[in-house]
Amino acid sequence: MNFQKLNYSYNSFYAFVCVFILLSPIASFAEGGLYLKGYGGVNYTVENDFETGDALDLIDGSEVEYETGQVFGFSVGYRMHNGLAFEVDYSTRANDIESISVENFKVQGDIESSAIMLDLVYYPSYGSLFSPYFGGGLGLLKDIDANLKLNEDFFDDFNDSSLAWQAFAGLNFSVLENLSVFGEARFFSGPAPELENDIASIDIDYNNVSLMVGLNFSLN
Repeated sequence: MNFQKLNYSYNSFYAFVCVFILLSPIASFAEGGLYLKGYGGVNYTVENDFETGDALDLIDGSEVEYETGQVFGFSVGYRMHNGLAFEVDYSTRANDIESISVENFKVQGDIESSAIMLDLVYYPSYGSLFSPYFGGGLGLLKDIDANLKLNEDFFDDFNDSSLAWQAFAGLNFSVLENLSVFGEARFFSGPAPELENDIASIDIDYNNVSLMVGLNFSLN
């Protein structure tokens, strides 16, 4: 008996079985179709300047820094056979204010937002076990709210809506036939919301960097 030939055949069969096992969980994703995604992670709001008016003139031009916050969201999408996908994405973000560069005032506050976006996503190695991807989208920063406390004075319910855009990149990993997990880095920007209430206004550049993990479920 040729043990060398037998060993070679066994190794070839073993390699085939391994490849089949690895590829079988991603079959449904390779077929394309509808999918759902849910995600969460940390959100970093980039420091900005408050351009204010009326009752908040005392902090006009002040530089604002934010604490690390959180982001949550979900998407409904359709993936095509060529690796392109279209999705509608909804997300919320929240960050506390860490400091405002104005002397003799104790500052507290937070900023929260929600957005709905239409995204285009591309998977260059679509159908593989590990699928890197990148994309971007346009949409509406449909609600952004800020609350401030300067010493004992409250200034709350500042809100506005504006256009927004985002860009992102991530890595998708198939774990079951219809389920995958992913990690993603995302930049989100609402270029120029003007937050207002009955007594004052705040103009900011609202830019955010998010690091997220999530689940992707195919509906095939």
